[in-house]
Amino acid sequence: MRGTLDFTDGNGFTIPRMTTLSSQPNPSSLPEVWSHYLEDYITALEWSPEGDRIAAGSADGALKIFNAADGKELWSLEGHEQGLDSLSWRPDGKALASGGQDGQVKFWFLDGANVRCVAAPGGASWVEHVEWSHPDNPDPRYPRLASSSGKKLKLWDYEGKLVREFPEHEKTILDVQWHPNRPLLASAIFGAVQIWGAKDGDLHKKYDAPFATLKLSWSGNGQWLVTGNQDSSVHLWRTKTGEEMHMRGYETKVRELSWDATNTFLAAGGSSVISVWDCAGEGPAGRTPERLEWHAELVSALAFSHHGFVLASGSLDGNLAVWEDVVPSRPPTGVARMSGEVTQLAWSPDDRLLAVADSQGAVRMYRVKGL
Repeated sequence: MRGTLDFTDGNGFTIPRMTTLSSQPNPSSLPEVWSHYLEDYITALEWSPEGDRIAAGSADGALKIFNAADGKELWSLEGHEQGLDSLSWRPDGKALASGGQDGQVKFWFLDGANVRCVAAPGGASWVEHVEWSHPDNPDPRYPRLASSSGKKLKLWDYEGKLVREFPEHEKTILDVQWHPNRPLLASAIFGAVQIWGAKDGDLHKKYDAPFATLKLSWSGNGQWLVTGNQDSSVHLWRTKTGEEMHMRGYETKVRELSWDATNTFLAAGGSSVISVWDCAGEGPAGRTPERLEWHAELVSALAFSHHGFVLASGSLDGNLAVWEDVVPSRPPTGVARMSGEVTQLAWSPDDRLLAVADSQGAVRMYRVKGL
């Protein structure tokens, strides 16, 4: 990370700066399986739960679903006028939800060659986030979809029927994310992160957050809640105690966050250098993060694999890198070049394939070796 990166606790106490570890890039090219092109910037890229299909949405509103094995186009749908912002598969893989610039939440029910669409108003002129809850209930009807639109946060059932509308937020909702294993929903606005109960609709907790959050991220065990922020910082709360930690001094705003499979390591962008924080035990306070240096331009996307310790990263100049074992003194093990800024990274459920999308509308599938 260029310049100064200070680590502070909730009271602003500065802890020693990171050290620099350099590496000489000598990676191999990732083998491409297939590629496809949409007509505009790719805004969303989501694997189906079974790993047999992948959905892509673009800034012109198009929604396409491909066979993951060979790239065959299965469905081409008129998603949202003026742009598609978000996609999320229902946990059973039989439906897909989307939100976009037309203010609609759409439910796409897939049955063979047939597609049935149910649309409902999100509450404002755009719907920025949609996300299905995790399958934490054996009843297949239980999964709930959360949508955010302006100051409105809504909950929908598995058929697209409104379950509840939460109290209107004081400011525009910036991000939404489900707790990984409890029926709780986190929402971020400027100045606060709020935790809502999905079953009772009540506000369970409120964290003061005097910044504009761009990205919310729970650790997979729910022990940490993290935000990447407009003011070039990363903020952590230990959810059990409310203890706060703050990393500041990034090169630019931070919207790239990803946890590894063990819920121990947090990767963050905000620079051309990736910082990887060790959050084990007492957390990252007083520790020096690892630095992964290879990208020449700012990192624009990060994604840890579901299993193991493999990190994928993409940058503004279209470069893609895969880091196995995330060893800072080593270069990435595999690289590729996209047509434009890397906008989306998505690992297949078994981590054998990596889907990558860019600002020029390209969707490419790569096979990752060594996993």
